[in-house]
Amino acid sequence: MFAGMQPSVPLTPHYMVKSKAPVDAGVPSAATYMKYADPPKESYRRLEEDRVLTSFKESVVQAWSGPGRLDSNLEAGKLSPPRPFEMPDGWNQVFGIERYRVAEGYFDTKSAYTDAQHAAPKSDDSIPSLVHRALNNCDVDTRAALLANVILTGAGSLIEKLPERLQGDLQVMYPNPRVRVLANPSSVERKYGAWIGGSVLASLGTFHQMWISREEYKEYGPSLVEKRCK
Repeated sequence: MFAGMQPSVPLTPHYMVKSKAPVDAGVPSAATYMKYADPPKESYRRLEEDRVLTSFKESVVQAWSGPGRLDSNLEAGKLSPPRPFEMPDGWNQVFGIERYRVAEGYFDTKSAYTDAQHAAPKSDDSIPSLVHRALNNCDVDTRAALLANVILTGAGSLIEKLPERLQGDLQVMYPNPRVRVLANPSSVERKYGAWIGGSVLASLGTFHQMWISREEYKEYGPSLVEKRCK
């Protein structure tokens, strides 16, 4: 999104900024930058850039809660209160409807931001479509119970109003069964849910019964995981 703005906004991580001066919203930054005799590795720069984007995602971005999709409610979206955001180098802007557009790609793939490095997602790769596909792969007798226990977790879920939007979209897709989207209120637990779940699983006394050796996996393949870890 930032690269597509006019003028484009460079994504400068904190460690690259030596000093900065206040500037008006939308005005290019007035910063001086660090010069390193031995610059940090590119992987570290990407990590720090991701932290800036994470801050933007969790403090500015919000899912459009409806009713309907954002594209059919643009005027209503423009009336929503904007939010400011400042880059590490001092560039800042007040974001209005743009902050809804970022998350809209989760639900309407045609609205996703794309560029040369990020191709447009497929039409059936929205979150509601992924839930629908997963349900269709489950036994029909379990689908109602699964719809009543949709767990939203992971760092990508830390967008304001995302659980409410998913709840609404799934209720439109499944009007008869009870739909319930669950999201832990703790951002830390949602962000590290996979690691926390793995640690809980590893602490169980019966966990060793699910171990699979390299030799077993080579002999039986992926189907062994499903059989052993029911």
